[in-house]
Amino acid sequence: MGHARTCTGLSQGDYFTKVMLARAAIQIPVQISSLGQGTTASPAELESEFAAANPSFPNGAFRTACRGGELTEVRVCFDKDLKARACTVSAGECTSQAVTIRSPR
Repeated sequence: MGHARTCTGLSQGDYFTKVMLARAAIQIPVQISSLGQGTTASPAELESEFAAANPSFPNGAFRTACRGGELTEVRVCFDKDLKARACTVSAGECTSQAVTIRSPR
């Protein structure tokens, strides 16, 4: 259970507090949160909307993930100190031309 301390030097409680603060700093674009069920968009459009809603984040910090032509998540990349950074290849990438956005269950 001490893995967070090994990687970051933080206790588990401090690490998860920082994770929650990092998540709270991300603004969900109004254009995304107001989309209807079954809307389609390109991964680049989704990433651009997130980047525009979060101008303090570096270029490339958002990455769209999909499966079978459906959006599964929009990933946000952070370094080990939980500072936003550009995503690397390890974040994956949706290669669909367009994805269908479903309402969260």
